[in-house]
Amino acid sequence: MNPSPFLGVFLHALGGFAAGSFYIPYKKVRGWAWETYWLTGGFFSWIIAPWVVGFLTCPDLLKVLTSASSKTLLWTYLFGVMWGIGGLTFGLSMRYLGLSLGMALSLGFCAVFGTLVPPVFEGRIAGLVATTSGRIVVLGILVCLTGIAMCGRAGMRKERELSDAEKKASIAEFNFAKGAWVAVFAGIMSSCMAFAFAAGKPIAEAAIQSGAKPLFQNFPVMIVALLGGFTTNFIWCTALSVRNKSGRDYHRVRPADLAPAPASPASPMPSLLSNYLFSALAGTTWYFQFFFYGMGTTKMGKYDFSSWTIHMAFIITFSSLWGIYFHEWKATGKPTRRLVVAGIVVLILSTIVVGVGNYVATIPGSASRQGQSLASVPGTSEVCVMETNMGTMVFGFFEADAPKTVAQFKSLVRKGFYDGKDFYRVVRGHVIQAGGGDAPALPPEFNTRPHVLGTLGLGRTGNEWSGDSEIYVCVAPRPHLDGRYTVFGQLVEGVDVLERIAVVPVEERWEGPDNKMAMHKPLQPVVIRSARIESR
Repeated sequence: MNPSPFLGVFLHALGGFAAGSFYIPYKKVRGWAWETYWLTGGFFSWIIAPWVVGFLTCPDLLKVLTSASSKTLLWTYLFGVMWGIGGLTFGLSMRYLGLSLGMALSLGFCAVFGTLVPPVFEGRIAGLVATTSGRIVVLGILVCLTGIAMCGRAGMRKERELSDAEKKASIAEFNFAKGAWVAVFAGIMSSCMAFAFAAGKPIAEAAIQSGAKPLFQNFPVMIVALLGGFTTNFIWCTALSVRNKSGRDYHRVRPADLAPAPASPASPMPSLLSNYLFSALAGTTWYFQFFFYGMGTTKMGKYDFSSWTIHMAFIITFSSLWGIYFHEWKATGKPTRRLVVAGIVVLILSTIVVGVGNYVATIPGSASRQGQSLASVPGTSEVCVMETNMGTMVFGFFEADAPKTVAQFKSLVRKGFYDGKDFYRVVRGHVIQAGGGDAPALPPEFNTRPHVLGTLGLGRTGNEWSGDSEIYVCVAPRPHLDGRYTVFGQLVEGVDVLERIAVVPVEERWEGPDNKMAMHKPLQPVVIRSARIESR
């Protein structure tokens, strides 16, 4: 797939527009309680749209989902449930703060916790602050917190400056204190979606094996994760319906004077059909942020590191523009308006700083990307010298972490198993692969070694006991693989060779049974001329 950064930015803009605009159709809903139109829209965003897109992009979708282990499905679903709590409270932040302030605070906290929670949970926070790229990311977080504080200050000024009638005129249920706490909680819980995608990686791999394009591999995962989100919202909205006695809204429209957002005398009378249509539009629009974001990342090429930054910036930008369009800050003083604009600018700046930190991590030779030197590979007395037609790479071993895998690999190398074999699969930004078959299957020796540039691992199928002779080498950090594959070595010399191999032109082919295996075959073979074990 050829990169096209300009097209990638355009797709990210569409995704940001969808995410920043999804709440607009809800403003057209009349005579329904919040829980009614939120759950109606959620049915489209978390149930209908994921299944429709899944069937359109993944052959044998039902087989892919039913073949996943119960453990994979359960954890993906549970993380989706927790993320659903964040999504629910995210919607509440719009309800209490309006589009511009609600989006700014919620996304700001989401950026902070989405960056910090995973490394804290995985015990990698010390490593994060130990590298230049990590320190830049932390700086971006501090800038983000500054933007949040500025927006919060503007919200408090707005609450003091406006009368109750003025607040209700732009935001029917404006409540800064309640909205701010909701935004904090939404940011924390929303970070769970990253864990849902990590837990659902076997589903994504099965989707590719079934014939799905790599571009669409996460859509089946989203079906399971978003089902968890729907569960959370269904329980909460049902409880509100019982408490507020609003369950009858689904088959009637309440009088305008009882509606949560009363229509003006010039507005058309609300109808049941229009409420369903606008709720469906809101939910479907929300879902399509993921659709466009997923495609945009595949078009960014070497600029892929900036995808999340661009996405966040577009969301904040479009939601802010909508907030201005709906006059949410019109009645406030100029200092307050200037403060909220400055806060939003700082939030956008923070995403740029975080993007720079991610970029630094991708620079050849940076400590965060190189991973480990030969001296940091414990007990390295022997190495594998692999000579290819594009240069020589040297790998050290993690014998204490994967003794059986290392022993079999060395034995195969000494027998000349890899001599003349080629790297048959080269996936830019992911891995290169060689070998496979003609060796005893090995037990999994999963360990805590991270997948960084140059990580040497044992390939396998969906069966954890299927690894034998197939090896892969990471051409970029791939943290979603951590703990799920046997890492048994690390590149210690020849990073320039690996980087040349990683960008060779490839042809996407469909191979295997029924031509359902997506491959990336180099147009010119990358051959292992010889591999040998040497003492160092």
